[in-house]
Amino acid sequence: MIQKKSSNIYFAASPLHLICIKEYIIRNNIKEHDLILFLHNTKKKDNENALKQMFLTLNKLNFKRYKIFWTPKMKLMRYLLETLLIIKLKIKGINNKLNFIFFDFRNIFLQSLRRHFKGSTFILIDDGFYTYVAQENYMKKNIFLPIERYKSLEGKISKLLYFGFSFKRLKMTPIKIFTIYADEFSNPNAEMNNLSFLKSKANASKGQISDRLVYFTGTGMVERGAMKLEQELSLIKSANKYWIDQEKTMYYVGKRSTSKRKLDVFEENGINTIKFEMPLEIILSERSQIPGHICTLGSTLQKSLSIIFDNKIKFYFVNISNFFLVQKEIDLRINTDEVDNFAASYSSSSSNIKTINLK
Repeated sequence: MIQKKSSNIYFAASPLHLICIKEYIIRNNIKEHDLILFLHNTKKKDNENALKQMFLTLNKLNFKRYKIFWTPKMKLMRYLLETLLIIKLKIKGINNKLNFIFFDFRNIFLQSLRRHFKGSTFILIDDGFYTYVAQENYMKKNIFLPIERYKSLEGKISKLLYFGFSFKRLKMTPIKIFTIYADEFSNPNAEMNNLSFLKSKANASKGQISDRLVYFTGTGMVERGAMKLEQELSLIKSANKYWIDQEKTMYYVGKRSTSKRKLDVFEENGINTIKFEMPLEIILSERSQIPGHICTLGSTLQKSLSIIFDNKIKFYFVNISNFFLVQKEIDLRINTDEVDNFAASYSSSSSNIKTINLK
């Protein structure tokens, strides 16, 4: 029997995915791979900013060859294009053993590839904080599909279309994971991502950690409608006052989806703002001055930057639910999701993260 050649297919949709894939490639001395990007082609300003950051990160990490899967808005069109992609991968797999890296435990199409490529290797990389959520909600219970998402009528139809009669098998079939959180939970299929290439870059740049400099990393909650702009402004003004009282200078760091309008409003209210065109993991690994304090509402940065800078940066968590409970305004309700709640729980219980109560 002819031995099949190994072929590597890697999927990404964000700069963090690219960082994880780069680390995996370097660690395993991968010579060849196909990189497929899942992107949205919309005219919205936040998407344009996201695309810009994606392409700059591709260039910085020296990814020269890649293909783009432009994700359509229409579900039927998306399903047809996904089916076409599966056919192309099937053809590639005729003479090759395919090894996949995928980025989102919740993504039904990426999960469905395990149905079509039964003998292939699948490795899940970090998608923000959701790897930790997936571990706690599913994988530690030996469940390897987000089964709660398939209970509605739409979910049941999608389940049939994407998984056919393989649902039970896939639900019970373990997935390998390559994650920065591997040292924080028990999973025999988890491999630690030590972000070694960024750690080496940071050591080479010899950046100085400033005890007087604070970064408050931005959230996407206003942009996704989870809170109002005036709510976040109230929070950030309180954080700024807190750090001024500590005789430190705080900067609000915008995300790739952060609008210019929001940053302008913050600046008009005395908040220093800054926005980078690449992920902070890359930016700080090359800077001469590193913030000694990073404040978040719960973020992957709490873990990734701790790894890169050997726990030399101090991290702080603000529980926004508690903050708004003590405010006098009536309409200050916020809509947190599953990831927000897990990030809050993780941050509150971590010995390396200090909770600060803003007023």
